[in-house]
Amino acid sequence: MPLVPRWRGIEGVDILDCIPYCPCKNQEEESKLNGFHLSSKQIISSSTMKEFVLHLANYFFYIFHTLLIFFNLFGWLHPRTRKLNLITLLVTFGSWVLLGFWKGWGYCFLTDWHYQILHTLGERGMPSSYIAFLVEKITRWQPDTGLVNNLTVALAILALMCSVWVNIRHR
Repeated sequence: MPLVPRWRGIEGVDILDCIPYCPCKNQEEESKLNGFHLSSKQIISSSTMKEFVLHLANYFFYIFHTLLIFFNLFGWLHPRTRKLNLITLLVTFGSWVLLGFWKGWGYCFLTDWHYQILHTLGERGMPSSYIAFLVEKITRWQPDTGLVNNLTVALAILALMCSVWVNIRHR
């Protein structure tokens, strides 16, 4: 039996689409399937599995997105990461400006994906800025959106200028 998962987007993910179902009624039928059977004790409900995958994705985004932000700001400092830093900064600015042309200036696809997951998990009232969101989650203080946006852009431009400078200077 081929296992072909169906992808329906974040809100339509059902990991159990990847697991074959076997309506066996007794142990003899189970043993005939050579390991491709989930007994009734092993079956996890679809909603529990979906929630687990969403929480896993949520933690992934917290870690990955935060590390990417720090790498964008400081990756130009180490000679071995300078080119990658320049690439990630250009992708970040590309998302903010080019994708932002259609989605709104400052659009970040990672923030969008993470917010979709958080929304599905029941989180509401999130700020438009991921940096403001992180500050609020860590400190329980909700910073002024304008201040966060201005600092984010200023530090990102500074990091881009430093990255371009060290990449040109150390060719």
